[in-house]
Amino acid sequence: MFDEVDIALRSLLRESLPPEVVVRFDTPGENWIAECSGTETVGIFLHRVREDVAAGTPIGWSDERAPDGRVVRRTQEARRYELCYLVTAWADDIEREHLLLGAVLSACTRTARLSAAHLTGTLSAATSPVTVSVARPGLSSAPVDIWAALGLVARGCLDLVVVAPLAPPESGEPAPPPNSVDLGARTLRPPRPSTGGMRRLPAKITEGVRDGQGRGENG
Repeated sequence: MFDEVDIALRSLLRESLPPEVVVRFDTPGENWIAECSGTETVGIFLHRVREDVAAGTPIGWSDERAPDGRVVRRTQEARRYELCYLVTAWADDIEREHLLLGAVLSACTRTARLSAAHLTGTLSAATSPVTVSVARPGLSSAPVDIWAALGLVARGCLDLVVVAPLAPPESGEPAPPPNSVDLGARTLRPPRPSTGGMRRLPAKITEGVRDGQGRGENG
């Protein structure tokens, strides 16, 4: 997604910037002072990414159903992210730098969303728009700690925010229903058939019964 947003921003700014101006996305540093000498440059530095979650909007899956109501495909809903950029201009004099910053401001305020002409890859196929805003109220304007971390003296800059969707994974068909369900229950054996309903007497009792019967018969 990041590389596709870079391509979109470069395409957008090319409509307002002179053709000889270089557009860079790498981190600005002390080396830029020498590298940009004699070359007008616009730096677009990505310094923060955060998810853009609308209040009350669930993030989950959407189901595609067949005419009979069966779910034939499940697709994960796209998440949207805010990409926060610090835009700087580098030229031989401050007037030219301000001119470049003004061109960036003009390009980013013509429309609130990027047109299809600037979008490539997954962004061009996304169903939700890619929006762009610059110098919006509430945006942090180049905090001092960013300049200190970059080892640079604070300079004129713009805050630019792009909100873009992250392409969800490829959708797939749901798994087929199982043929059987194992509940983990133990198989119970059926009771053994009865041998006549009479209890079997111990061997000593049966022998005594036989002896008594024998004596009675003899007596």
